[in-house]
Order: sequence, then C-alpha cells, then structure tokens
Amino acid sequence: MTVTLAAADLDGVVVPLLTPLEFDGSVDLDGVGPLVEAVLAGGVAGIVALGTTGEFADLDTEERAAVLEATVAAVAGRVPVIAGVGGIGTTEACAHARRAAAAGADGVLALPPLYLKLGEDPLLSHFAAIAEAADLPLLLYDFPALSGTALSPRLLARAAAELPLAIGVKQTGGDLGVVHATLAGLRGEEGFAVVSGSAGMLLPALLAGGTGGILAVANVDPALPVALHAAFRAGDLQRAAALHREVLRLSAATSIGSPGTLGLKAVARAAGMPVRAVVRTPPVDAGEVLRRAEDLASAGWRT
Repeated sequence: MTVTLAAADLDGVVVPLLTPLEFDGSVDLDGVGPLVEAVLAGGVAGIVALGTTGEFADLDTEERAAVLEATVAAVAGRVPVIAGVGGIGTTEACAHARRAAAAGADGVLALPPLYLKLGEDPLLSHFAAIAEAADLPLLLYDFPALSGTALSPRLLARAAAELPLAIGVKQTGGDLGVVHATLAGLRGEEGFAVVSGSAGMLLPALLAGGTGGILAVANVDPALPVALHAAFRAGDLQRAAALHREVLRLSAATSIGSPGTLGLKAVARAAGMPVRAVVRTPPVDAGEVLRRAEDLASAGWRT
C-alpha cells in the first residue's frame, strides 16, 4: 500500500460532511455531489464522510457504503476523504474499515468501542485492529461526551509511537487543558496531528500547538474557518481573533435544534447550502427550526 494521507494534510480545516436526506428520511445520494462542491468551493483541506455530523449511527451498512462511495466519487481526488468507521465494537468497526478501503477512502476516523469501557492496552489493541483492517492512515476520534470513553494523553502518545498508521487525533470538547496535556504527552512526536473537533476551540488549539480542525460549521460557511486558519498561519493574530468571534457566533446559531445535526442542517439550509433540514432520530417536524435559522441568517447569526 502507498500511504498518501499524512499528518501534514490535516494542517487546515476539514469538513465532517453532512449526509443529505430526502424529506421521507431516505438517503439522497444525488445530493452528495452538490454538497461536496459547495464545501470544496470554501477551501476545505479534506472531507470526513460518516462522522458524527454525517449521522453514521442512523445509517445501515449498505447506506454507509453508498454514502462513502458517492463522496469519494464526487471529490475525485481533489482533497483527502477520511471515512468514519465508528461501531459498537471492534468487529463492526473493522468491517467498516475494510469497506472504507474498498471504496477508495484515503484514511479512517475511528472511535473507541461505543458500548464497552476498556483500559489503555485493550483500547490500543482496538485501534491497532482497525488500522490493520483498513491498511490506511488512522485518525483517532476522542469524543468522550458521546462515546463515553476519553482517550488519555498517555494512550494517544502510545498510539503515535506504536501504531505506524496513526497520523493524529480529533479532539472534540471545550477543554483546552486536554489539548495541552495531549501535546505535552506527544513530546514533539512528528507525524501525529492534534486536530480540534470543536469550532470554538480552533484558535485556542492552534495557539497551543494544534494543527487544524474538523469542524461541523464548515458545512454552513466553509470559507470562514478556512480564513481563520489561514490568518493564524500568516501570523495575523488580530484578524484570526476577529474571525474567531464570527466562528463562535455561527457555532452558537447551529445549536437551535435537537439533535444538534438538525440545527446544523437548518442553519446550513438557511445559509444557502444544498441540504434539507431532515434527520432520522428523532423524526421531527423541522419547520420551526428552519424558521429560527432563517431569522438568525437575517441577523448575521446573532442569537
């Protein structure tokens, strides 16, 4: 295998792509291409398919495969495509990892098991098994609020040192101390990126030494966090700080619905992105959320 995805490719803003659904809840595969084109026009450095924002937990195996294949085809090699391979346990995650490789993904994003509490060694074995199954670069996904398991700085340092295919971690949460501890634990380990999964943490994480972000708000206005990252890399901290405030405002606007993906889709729709405000869980009427999103768009996302 020729590994083409590396930690350096995560030095930017990657979008965890929404999964477009029809009004009846079925997957809109024809809608994947327009959504891909819209986020690529905003300058994103990569695309994650089937992450949390992509509602992977609400799709069956065949739907996950179809969405990933449609995403890879639409991207057509212009940026890396990373496949979310989250599953209840290692066996399921490894099966999704093999399908990701077959579909042409450039890497995989892996959660810990979703129904088990594991110690450090079993967790490392879990991620090693996924990397072996995919034979692709591996990005670990640290999202304890939803997965129920935090990936400790020690575990991440071991993954960086012991798993040849591990290229980084996506950390979703609002605790800058976790980012600092992770970076300190890596002790300058090259080839392992620390990427923020929270819009409000992009600039703080960059200031701490992180690489970039995998940000749901990039589904709404991809150019905004991309500009923030570029300003930081150019050393223009004043502009980066101003853009950070805009990102915070946009991120707050996406919290208008429950589940969060509903609000995100409604705000994306109000911003002109080609996606419907439809989720499967729970099956709700999105009318009021859409009206609120349109009001927020008119107000420049000021809540």
